[in-house]
Amino acid sequence: MDKDLKNGYGTCWFSNGNKYQGEWKKDRLDGKGILYHAEGHSFYDGLFENDEFKEGIHVNAQGYFFDGQFSHWKPHGTGVLIWPEGKTRRGTFLNGELEKKAAKHDYTLNWSISETFL
Repeated sequence: MDKDLKNGYGTCWFSNGNKYQGEWKKDRLDGKGILYHAEGHSFYDGLFENDEFKEGIHVNAQGYFFDGQFSHWKPHGTGVLIWPEGKTRRGTFLNGELEKKAAKHDYTLNWSISETFL
């Protein structure tokens, strides 16, 4: 019965320790949400569809940051991968792998505030 299925917005803690906060449709992750992994150092933030992450940001436990499209929980489509030290790769990903033709930027972002703002 549909009345027993999760629909709308809510939070769920899974038996493996993961936590999902976001939209549900017929008991599945579907819509905008955030999935936190149990160890606390990685998450998916963006659009889910039928229990799969489709588009948004993923930060893994090693500090790698990916912003783009996903399929089967892997980068798939256009996106940007940023290493913890600041190196970036922008391009098309297929099943988690970056195509050979990709823009790369190897730099570290350093910035400071020169004035106090109120």
